[in-house]
Amino acid sequence: MTAKENPQPITGCGQGDVAPYVFLCGDPERIPRVSAEWDRFDEVCRMRDYVVRKVPSTITAAYQEDPGAITFRTLVEGVDAGDRVAREVMQHFCLDLGATIVTAIHAYDPEVVVLAGGPMAQSDHFLPQVQAYVDRYAFRYPKERIIPILRAERSDHAGVLGAVARVMQTVADADPASDAPSP
Repeated sequence: MTAKENPQPITGCGQGDVAPYVFLCGDPERIPRVSAEWDRFDEVCRMRDYVVRKVPSTITAAYQEDPGAITFRTLVEGVDAGDRVAREVMQHFCLDLGATIVTAIHAYDPEVVVLAGGPMAQSDHFLPQVQAYVDRYAFRYPKERIIPILRAERSDHAGVLGAVARVMQTVADADPASDAPSP
C-alpha cells in the first residue's frame, strides 16, 4: 500500500477515499438537531469546535475492507438493505445521469436514448427516476413529446460491439478497395 497524499487529520483519509464519518463542525449544541434524522450515530471525538459522528453504512464498511469491492451491485444491495448512505449515493447517481442525458438531448435531439453497460442489469433501481428527471428538465418540441430511455438489448456487450463496428468502419473508410465488411 502506498502512502496517501495529503491525508486529512483525524480520519487519515486521502484523495479518493470514502470516509466512514460525517463531520459536524461548529457549535456542539446544534449536533442533536442536525443529526436527528439519522438512523444511528456515534460520537467518535470532540475537539475544539468539532464533533465527529460515525454514520453506519454497508458501503463505507465494504470500502474500508476492500476499496476494489465497491461495485454498482454493492450500491444496489445497500439500497435494497435500506442503507441510508447507499440511498443517497443512488439518488446522486440518478440526478447526475439524468443531467448528462438532458445535456445530450439538448445537443443531439434524439428520438430515443439507449443505455448499456453493467449497471443496466439493475436498471429498475434507477431508470424510472432518470426518466422522470429527463421528462421534467429536457427541452423538447412539442412539449408533450417523450424521449424514452431504454436499456440496450445486448447491454453487457454493447460497448465492445460498438467499438468493433467503429474499427470496421474506420478500416473500410481508410481503404475503399478493401474487402472489409461494412458494420
